[in-house]
Amino acid sequence: DSPRAYIQPFSGGVTGFAVGGFYDTEPLTGGDSLTVSQSLAGRFASGATLNATFQMQDSSVLIDPNDAASGYFDVDRNQFSIGLGGLVSLVLQPTSQSSDPSNDNALWNPFLSVGGELLPITGAQVQEGGSYTFRVSLSSSAGGLDYNASLTDFNGTSFLSSGSIPGSSATALLTTADVGWSLAGTEVDGLGSNSIAISAFSVKTSGELEWESLQPRIYTGTVVDVLPDQPDDVVRYQLPASVETPASFSNIPAELDLSYLSVSPGSQRVSAMGNLVEGDSGAESYVHAVKAVLVTHAPASDWPELAARDSSGYSHEVEASIWEVERDSAGTLTNFEPLIASRSLVHVPWRPTETSDGSAYPNSGYAFEVTIPFVESAVLPDEYVVLLSYNTESEGPNPLGVAGPYNSLNYGLSASEVLAGADSDASSLVRVTPQGWNYSSSWGGLGSIMTEVVSRSVAEMESIPSDQPARAGEYLTAFYEDSVYVEQATVRILPRPITLTASPQERDYGDTLVLDGTAFTVTDVD
Repeated sequence: DSPRAYIQPFSGGVTGFAVGGFYDTEPLTGGDSLTVSQSLAGRFASGATLNATFQMQDSSVLIDPNDAASGYFDVDRNQFSIGLGGLVSLVLQPTSQSSDPSNDNALWNPFLSVGGELLPITGAQVQEGGSYTFRVSLSSSAGGLDYNASLTDFNGTSFLSSGSIPGSSATALLTTADVGWSLAGTEVDGLGSNSIAISAFSVKTSGELEWESLQPRIYTGTVVDVLPDQPDDVVRYQLPASVETPASFSNIPAELDLSYLSVSPGSQRVSAMGNLVEGDSGAESYVHAVKAVLVTHAPASDWPELAARDSSGYSHEVEASIWEVERDSAGTLTNFEPLIASRSLVHVPWRPTETSDGSAYPNSGYAFEVTIPFVESAVLPDEYVVLLSYNTESEGPNPLGVAGPYNSLNYGLSASEVLAGADSDASSLVRVTPQGWNYSSSWGGLGSIMTEVVSRSVAEMESIPSDQPARAGEYLTAFYEDSVYVEQATVRILPRPITLTASPQERDYGDTLVLDGTAFTVTDVD
């Protein structure tokens, strides 16, 4: 809408773009600002890093070298910005410009816009024609979001700035990454003949991966992608395998209750919990996956920013590990030694506020099952400890230091029947605290951790083709970068609810009934 401000891609095979204008001959019709944005909606601000390399340019072109009024040169200079929308941005305000078109000494003063407040970057200036790099990273703290920014000039000198973003939340989400042009308010007649040229621009978010919702999905016969624009470095697996694999140990009931007694990591100072068990003699050799029952106490209303991103729940990393048991010659337990561990992002649902019939939900917690797959495996001992752990604000192997709904995520306990394997001491639990390990009956009255250790016959899980439609079951997506494992996540595919109606058939005795696809009508329940 405004011919005086525009976006110009670089030419000649050079990657990049410029924002701004080079002429001052037409009236300003499209407002006094222009912003080029890339949506980052749904990604956490904490852990994000923006890097941009730029150069300030102006036009020194004259149509008639003997007539300064004939060209595209204008002594006015405008304001430019680069940043993460609404959080922190680099703002360049014009300070000087020669009236000589051949002069390349135009200057801009750099500021940081933090939560809408302009803070000067002391000692720094941006000069026309020089290459500069702006970098800003965000991290979470008890008070919200902190930023660390740097502006590096063409001589390699860096100007640093850091602080907190007022009014921010540690769980705030990004909105956009922006490059902007606007009037500075010092112009004589509006747009100056200047622009900002962007030669490199990148935004990386926490872990460089932003998974889509891991909520259970209904079978549709299509490929399962849980990463936006899923890259080629992703490997997919299905759980369980096409042939059902037996459990080495299981005490998870076939149908879960709405909730169970549970142990809060925060109130009990627990880093991990587990159980010492014996494997079933009919199981396969290798650990395939560990299933567990957790209890969540966090309703969506307590975390509106996260609920806006995913109304069904949130993703959180859970680790399952297998430990060998050491005993002395008398059979007395002496030590636990690590055998293998696996981490996976799982879907944690919000605690319901009402039941399916609309009445108030009767419990403070909600029980659900998670699966942690083992792509690479190890031979299961006859006797072992299966251990679960996850991080909260203050507890876990690596406490996060930031409040979140995971603070209301508990280890589920039950005195349910052992369905596979054996629990020789059902009154005892393994508890790991900052002070060390404890295996005793001190919590025996509360029941056992609910787990299932699924086995398989081969050491390494078999991947499935990237274009294979998903069947009902659980799917694992593992991301590798340069063949190095980065992160993995599981999503459950539920059977498609249908109504199968048989078509009427009349046959004489001895005639064969037709039972192919023409004999039935399939209707989706929903």
